[in-house]
Amino acid sequence: MQPAINPQNLERELVKRGIGPASAEELSLSQPSNRIREMLELYDWYNSRGQPRGPGFLVQSIKNPAAIALPPGFESSNQRQQRQQAKEVQKQAESNVRTKRERLAVRRQNSRQRAFMAFWEVMSPSEQDAFETEALDNSDMMKKRLYLEASGKGGKVFTVYRQIVLMDQFEREHRLAAAVTPESKTS
Repeated sequence: MQPAINPQNLERELVKRGIGPASAEELSLSQPSNRIREMLELYDWYNSRGQPRGPGFLVQSIKNPAAIALPPGFESSNQRQQRQQAKEVQKQAESNVRTKRERLAVRRQNSRQRAFMAFWEVMSPSEQDAFETEALDNSDMMKKRLYLEASGKGGKVFTVYRQIVLMDQFEREHRLAAAVTPESKTS
């Protein structure tokens, strides 16, 4: 929202555009300041585009704005501000949705990670080795290659690829286990 304009400032702006001091004073005191501001902008817009309008146009547009059709391409500072605010509200709403979606994705990932860790920790080292071997055998070519390349170097990169391969296998097994429930075996 634009700040209220002092009537003397509006009066000066009207006089600068050729309206007599008495008429400018009367308009600045009797008409809403946002209407005067918009009509000053329209007057300036026309004149800056080589479509001159005289002071009479300005007086009539302030007194009877309904008689003035705003031309295509004209946007008052108030309309521009409202459009910008709507754009910012939309941007904030999109950001909130994206943030919420990201939080949900992190929660799902953390939940899957916890389930995997609970599964992994109850296995013996030999069961873990067998699971890892099976996971590597079932991995797609790219993940397998990255795992094998990183395994010789160790470190964080290997830890990441190993985790990906293990999680893929865990999720494959648990999807299959969920699909083959005791109820589905008896039917």
